[in-house]
Amino acid sequence: MGHRFVVDMTLGKLARWLRILGFDTLLIREGTVGSIPEQEGRLFLSRNRVLLHRAGGQSHLLLRSHRVTEQLRELFSALQITPNDLNGAPRCSLCNMELVQMERCAVGILVPKYVASHAPRFGRCPHCTRIYWPGTHRQRMTILMKQVFPPGKLQNDQPSFLHCGS
Repeated sequence: MGHRFVVDMTLGKLARWLRILGFDTLLIREGTVGSIPEQEGRLFLSRNRVLLHRAGGQSHLLLRSHRVTEQLRELFSALQITPNDLNGAPRCSLCNMELVQMERCAVGILVPKYVASHAPRFGRCPHCTRIYWPGTHRQRMTILMKQVFPPGKLQNDQPSFLHCGS
């Protein structure tokens, strides 16, 4: 996945969604805006014009909405991101690390018995060790994504989310 982002604290929910969708997304506090080197090639996202001004020459995008659905719509429209672009490796929604695939036998007592026997796949964050699997939240997430993309653009099985279980 080509797009990488830096997001300020006013867009914490957006950062979480971007990570779930597979985008490498750093979440920063107001005082650390200048500490992200431009060479990382990240787009700085904020609703705060003052913070964007402090970022100097770093590429940035001002998002106007307060709702995550609208923020995703604004961002995806500006960058021409389509559902086909949402096939990056899932990331930990807390740490931003790429999830490592786990075998069913390796999850053992780390997840509820029902989940261990029924979930089709598992991922684990190598940093915080949180375990993810496609769960019941998938339906709500798919509904949100259908609100983000125009009708007919999102297939029933796109994107393949992994959800947190811990």
